[in-house]
Amino acid sequence: MSLLSHLSFKYTWRGYQKCLLDSFDKLMHDNHVNIVAPPGSGKTVLGVEFLIRIGKPALILCPTLSIRKQWYKTIVEDFACPDELLDEISTNLEFPATITLCTYQALHANFASTTSDNNAKEGEQSERWNLTLRSLVAEGKGTLVLDEAHHLKRSWWKAAMDFKSSLNTTVIALTATPPYDATGTEWSRFCRLAGEIDTELCAPQLVKEGVLCPHQDYLLLSEAISTVQTQKQSTVRVLAEIYESLSRNSEFIESVYVFPAINNPLENEDWIFANIECYASMLVFLNELGGFVREEHFAMLDGNDWAKLPCLDAHWLKVLLDFQLQRFYKSRFESSLYEQLSQLLKRYGALHSGCFVLDLKDKLSRSIGLDAGKLQTIAMAAGFEWKNHREELRQVVLLDYIRKNELSKLETDEELTSLGVVSAFEAIRRNFEDSVSICVLTGSLCIIESQLFKALELEISTRNRTDAPVELRAFAIGVTGRFVRIEVSYGHSNLVAAITNLFGRGKIHVLVGTKSLLGEGWNAPTVNSLIIGSSVGSFVSSNQMRGRAIRIDPEQLRKVSRIWHLATIDTTDVRGGEDLQAVRARFLCFSGVSRCDSSVITTGIERIGLPLEISSEFDVDSWNSSSLTNARVDDVAAHWLNAVADGNTMTREVVFAAAEKLQYDNHFKYFKRETIRSSAITSAMLLGEVGVLATGALASKLHVGNLGIGAAVSVGVVLLFGLIQQGPHTYKRLVDYFRFRDVTKDFAKIGEVMLSCMKAKELVANEDLDVQIVSATKTNEGYSIYLKGASAYQESVFVQAMQEFCSPIDNPKYLLERSHTWLKTINQKDYHAIPSFMSSTRQDVETFRRTWSRIVGECSVYSTQNREGRRILLESRLNSSSHRERNTTIIEERWR
Repeated sequence: MSLLSHLSFKYTWRGYQKCLLDSFDKLMHDNHVNIVAPPGSGKTVLGVEFLIRIGKPALILCPTLSIRKQWYKTIVEDFACPDELLDEISTNLEFPATITLCTYQALHANFASTTSDNNAKEGEQSERWNLTLRSLVAEGKGTLVLDEAHHLKRSWWKAAMDFKSSLNTTVIALTATPPYDATGTEWSRFCRLAGEIDTELCAPQLVKEGVLCPHQDYLLLSEAISTVQTQKQSTVRVLAEIYESLSRNSEFIESVYVFPAINNPLENEDWIFANIECYASMLVFLNELGGFVREEHFAMLDGNDWAKLPCLDAHWLKVLLDFQLQRFYKSRFESSLYEQLSQLLKRYGALHSGCFVLDLKDKLSRSIGLDAGKLQTIAMAAGFEWKNHREELRQVVLLDYIRKNELSKLETDEELTSLGVVSAFEAIRRNFEDSVSICVLTGSLCIIESQLFKALELEISTRNRTDAPVELRAFAIGVTGRFVRIEVSYGHSNLVAAITNLFGRGKIHVLVGTKSLLGEGWNAPTVNSLIIGSSVGSFVSSNQMRGRAIRIDPEQLRKVSRIWHLATIDTTDVRGGEDLQAVRARFLCFSGVSRCDSSVITTGIERIGLPLEISSEFDVDSWNSSSLTNARVDDVAAHWLNAVADGNTMTREVVFAAAEKLQYDNHFKYFKRETIRSSAITSAMLLGEVGVLATGALASKLHVGNLGIGAAVSVGVVLLFGLIQQGPHTYKRLVDYFRFRDVTKDFAKIGEVMLSCMKAKELVANEDLDVQIVSATKTNEGYSIYLKGASAYQESVFVQAMQEFCSPIDNPKYLLERSHTWLKTINQKDYHAIPSFMSSTRQDVETFRRTWSRIVGECSVYSTQNREGRRILLESRLNSSSHRERNTTIIEERWR
């Protein structure tokens, strides 16, 4: 207890920190404090100050050993602490003290070892666990600190929860990345342990206060190298050949055609609705063959025989073959078909453990995401930064893997064939002059320039606080002797700290490592350039990696950082391929100044100018050249200063757009414009055809020469061909236009429904009068909607609900049929998934229905658990406007 009473902060509190400390009593009203703030915002010193004010023994849980070490360093260096009281800080659960630091893993291991008895009831604790709990709180009830609490999504959250519930502790939760992308269950679990989020500090706010440095994100693209392209072409070819073999196998086709659900669908409804994907895969296959889908199947869709089945692709082929393999294997009457199918798939290496494994999307996304073509863009970004920063460069390159097999290629001309730390290190070396100092630092590999060995030894010896000397060994690596591989006898953390210090002092210009070591918890405020070579796109990992570069440097007050993102593009995919999609997901976490309007701070990859759709004419070299030019001319600091001036908070919003045409204006909606355009073209062609026929008849009656008649016939043929080509599209557009009501007409009202339901569920208190719907039309992106005056969690629930409702239907528990009478004569209807937060009980669903009827209008609700509901679900998955128009919803954040 004496330690906490003697600790005092040495420095001056930042503005936002002082505000939090001034409202400490209010934050503690529920015995929880849950604060969200970006990396580098000073959460650790706040946590220590909270402990001082609470004044009770504390257990501080950290995700990694390096973060645990940072807590110890913060307590000792940033707070006045008498040396004789340092013994009151422990890092061992067996011997707890006033402040006990440990990792989540250590607590979980202690808990798991005491509950491993198979005969014990769940949650039963051994005497050892009870002793641990009692010793941790010998002097009081105690305080539990959860650092980077997003890690509690993992299975060992139970140990922390058990500790909390056993002791009725005060909880302080600090995180840079709350699990907004978690499931409802995971979010609920997070809140039960950490409490509701009290305060969320955003990057623009901290840049405005000078806590984070101005920064900008850039994207460099590469095309897949020939081996990956060859693999893709080979996979596509194999899929085509498998389909071709099946299409010629009359026995296989007959087996599908006579399957009960296909032969007599009306008598096999229960099976169909319990196995919708299998049923649909057979229809898709037969439809691909042409002329095999009988009329009875459209009765499953209430007689809508205009329903369009999707094309046969890798997904549907996999569903079909997996189902048929299982079916044939179980039926002794069709054993010959099983053998035929097995042999066919084995010939292409597409059969594993009785399943079809040639999944195009998963297989290629892994290959393309780790494509060695990214090495060129890594070297490109590193070379650009060296030309701009020279000796002031402090660049970090983060990758997923080490790839030690590439060590033999160092300082040679051999082709680098895999993406990893070693190959990136060599790619940079080949493009740099010798005056640039490059280093590798991972958990198992460290490479430095041989001339730095003495300096490293000195750093290690200075940091070593034990009596036993740390043995440092160097092994020559490469051809010229310029580099050495370092091994340390023990104390790898000392090695990391020593390399970090050399890097900060400019002895090392470029540090190449893994995201697992340097991507979270590693602190080097001198970093002014970051290259993210990792293929991770998750909210948590991405934000942590980027946080390495945006911290302020007390020695460089004008620091500006550039963050370089890499993606391998697939120009055959309108979205650019899976790797680019991962980067798109990553950008949803990041706020920055928009290139389109330097006064706007927003999230999403569109802010750097990348189109949502990638055409076949997209030029990778031109894009990269433009990115480098922008990086050279951007006045990032001035743009941030201008953009943060007028706002004070980030709001999450849902942007609704049609994937076929992502540009909207203030007067016409694409859905309507496309219908009008198609109808106008078809009508013009039809009138033209009538005119040509009339002209031809008149010319024949007037005995005009053959040349004039031939010209009229030629024009008529062209118009007829155009009419045949455009007619079906026009028919589809007209049917869709009259059948579906454009969801954007009800967009604001849908938002009102969601907010009203959130109040009914008490997710928004009735006294929260500041919480209101704001809906606006955005010129370049689509229709947006957001909650004003809401908490971070309320915003998260709202945008998720809007996204679930407006996106293509997957497999919801309840469906809403949105009805509308057009011009009082034509009935329009469409289907949407009732959001998950309002579909847990029938009472919630009924509340949603009544709210919808009151605010929007007519509707019906169907449960997908019964026969009628499953029929509607099948129809909606094929025929809702969100599916037919490929509508999409994008979640963005904007500084307002």
